Amino acid sequence: MPHAKAQRREEPTPGFPFFASSRLGVRKVPILTLRRAGANHSRMKLTWKDDEEIAWALATKFPDQDPLKLSFPKLHKMVTELEEFGDKPEASNEKILENIQMAWLDEKK
Repeated sequence: MPHAKAQRREEPTPGFPFFASSRLGVRKVPILTLRRAGANHSRMKLTWKDDEEIAWALATKFPDQDPLKLSFPKLHKMVTELEEFGDKPEASNEKILENIQMAWLDEKK
């Protein structure tokens, strides 16, 4: 007899309230988010695949830096030194670094 797949239960959890406006005025509205029971909700570390998130982190940490003036070795060092980064340094390549560089340039616009 085949094993039945475990079903994931989703439980509503209250989130941060936001303000909604309508013709009746502004009011506080609670947000409900769904969390999977048993899921690990700890913050995940960034990997080389997260080029847009890495670009955002770099733009935040180095707001005056022009990404086009960085060499790829220097960009690689900056990425691997980000607190949020948790991937293997040797797993990058020139294409990945170029994607991060272009995403960072877009972030600055």
